[in-house]
Amino acid sequence: MVSAFLTIGALSAFADDDKKSAKVESDPAVMEGLQEVQEIVGQWEGLGAAADKSKNWEEKTDVAWKFNKNGKVSIYWTFQDQKGKEKGRVFEEGMLTYDPAKKIYRFKAYKAGSDDEKDVLEFEGKKSKSGLTMDRVNKGKAKDELDRVDLKVLNDGDRIVFSISRKIGTSKVLKPFAQIGMTRQGTSVANREASGPKCIVTGGAGTMTVSYNGETYYVCCTGCRDAFMAEPAKFIAKAKAKKS
Repeated sequence: MVSAFLTIGALSAFADDDKKSAKVESDPAVMEGLQEVQEIVGQWEGLGAAADKSKNWEEKTDVAWKFNKNGKVSIYWTFQDQKGKEKGRVFEEGMLTYDPAKKIYRFKAYKAGSDDEKDVLEFEGKKSKSGLTMDRVNKGKAKDELDRVDLKVLNDGDRIVFSISRKIGTSKVLKPFAQIGMTRQGTSVANREASGPKCIVTGGAGTMTVSYNGETYYVCCTGCRDAFMAEPAKFIAKAKAKKS
């Protein structure tokens, strides 16, 4: 199981090559690292709550693979209220990447309510048996309470619990700040993950179909759908090579 929390969207403060899905020539080691946490890919909805119980809110997030022209690959997040009219309460958008050399995950996200496109929060961490835990690496003199992000995947992949913690003063002691619990929209993909159709791009659980030359193929998210449609012959050839 993995542990992490986040958001998706078109982050203009991120690199320009993260704006459009396109050709996929990704580093296999990066793909493998992100595949370790691909249970988080999907559409989720649930409730958020502040640690002091002063605020509760409804929230949903769409998590999808993202590919771009220079071969970079990431898992992209978008947070909104459940009506889709407002952005998330903690993060607005985010991007999860993997550094195979250091064996760490990196998450960059816009803080909710910020009007500064350069105000990007950066977290780093490693995957463990209990999940993905990432600590803030660019806090500086910022006075916000976003110091650590944890994500746990529960109920055979049908539920995620996203916890945010803050440091107490200058110490290393952490105190809960907020928690967001979400359930996967629709039915469980646990059985499909084990024996059902696989995404032709990443190998995750196939949750939607695409057609090419009269044949139907499965993908796990809109990011993989776009990547497949850009180069269908490439992914079909790779899939056939794995079976042979």
